[in-house]
Amino acid sequence: MRGAGGILLNAEGKRFCDELGRRDTVFEAMTKQKGPFYLVLNKGSAKEVHWHCEHYVARNLMKKYKSGIDLAKEMKIHPSTLEETFNKYNEDA
Repeated sequence: MRGAGGILLNAEGKRFCDELGRRDTVFEAMTKQKGPFYLVLNKGSAKEVHWHCEHYVARNLMKKYKSGIDLAKEMKIHPSTLEETFNKYNEDA
């Protein structure tokens, strides 16, 4: 799902690695961060990998949120943190 546009976030709502990096590199970056971790997909990315999303949602390993505000509430962070993270990601992309 990282290859379909998923963005990895740490518990603070910050992107901390290149999601397209090798699994061992991404894992190493995760060991230096505070979890839990979130793999965030927008609607377009989720549609591209819909079977995987449906599979993980059915097993309670993935959740759907109506908005970034709802995700921020779940993460217990301010919505502006996610907005800054996504804006920075879009600028870099």
